[in-house]
Amino acid sequence: MIVDTSNEIGGDGNIPHAAIGGARRMQVSEPSKQHSVMIEAVENHMPEVIIVDEIGTEAEAHACRSIAERGIMLIGTAHGQQIENVMKNPTLSDLVRFDFHIDVPIIYKIFFFPF
Repeated sequence: MIVDTSNEIGGDGNIPHAAIGGARRMQVSEPSKQHSVMIEAVENHMPEVIIVDEIGTEAEAHACRSIAERGIMLIGTAHGQQIENVMKNPTLSDLVRFDFHIDVPIIYKIFFFPF
């Protein structure tokens, strides 16, 4: 499941880009609603994996935690000048994980993209 706020993952328009294959995509009408669309995607579609771009607000971070607590793998992006910026951000710091274990059901992956 892809929650696509700025159409950077699934492509612009109503027809998803071929690169996402058969993945389902939910477009977000307004960036301020991203967190609610993330929860809606989980409640209505129960995906095994959810991909989200540009996690940055407290509400989005809370949605990430809620999703992971349900055992759903989350792959997301966050912006900063260095990875340390994301790790020191109190909203995002606990979402950053470098150590992944198969036996742990709660998995976060936050990818860092420098501006």
